[in-house]
Amino acid sequence: MTLIYIFLVVILVFAIMSYISLRKISSQSNVSNLGDDRYYELKYKLQFLSSVGVIIIAVAGFFGLDKYENFVKEFKSKTDSLDIKLSEYDKKISLLDSSILKYDSRIRTYDNSFKMLDLSKIKFSKAMISSNKELLQLKDTIDVIKKRNILDKTFYVINNLQVNNPIIPNNGNLITRYYFKDLYTIIGDKLPEFEKPPIILVVPQSLSNVVIVSLTKEYVELSAYNYPGNNGNEEPKTFDFTLLIARKLK
Repeated sequence: MTLIYIFLVVILVFAIMSYISLRKISSQSNVSNLGDDRYYELKYKLQFLSSVGVIIIAVAGFFGLDKYENFVKEFKSKTDSLDIKLSEYDKKISLLDSSILKYDSRIRTYDNSFKMLDLSKIKFSKAMISSNKELLQLKDTIDVIKKRNILDKTFYVINNLQVNNPIIPNNGNLITRYYFKDLYTIIGDKLPEFEKPPIILVVPQSLSNVVIVSLTKEYVELSAYNYPGNNGNEEPKTFDFTLLIARKLK
């Protein structure tokens, strides 16, 4: 394009100079000079330069229009590409917003779970305090029994015993039977044979009470009783407890 502009300027200069010369010749007083060869030469040069200028301008306009159309196409292509990228970014932002909402929901769920866990800890602490009180009462009861000499001085402690949770459907037998001949104490000794049903004290190790359903000299049957539930948390299938067994002397 720069070269075309230079050609146009040169042609314009020559055209102006030729026009000035032609005017000078035309303005002379001698009319016969109007038919001079110089006049027609300048006139033809001026027409030639004008024609060339028109051609150059037309060519320049054609190439300029072509470049303009190419520029418009390229600009439109880049604009369309930018619109596609902006649309993709909008989708990514929407997905990010959705992910943030999901994480917020999970955080709220975890927060509620922690609150429930804190409540469970408080309830468990209260249950432990209550169990400690029961153990102290049990110790006092054992001391009283020993003083009255109605039981053997030796107590047999059997731990790691279990009964099924009555809240869970189809969780096996709700009453669990333990034969004394199959039980071992915490130090690995077998229980003696009882001539009459022994005295048994049940020490729960969970939130549920464990009660004696039936007792003979050969076995004891137990079951969970008055269980309040686990506050919506996963229910345990079994409850652990310990037995304190002593023989009757009378």
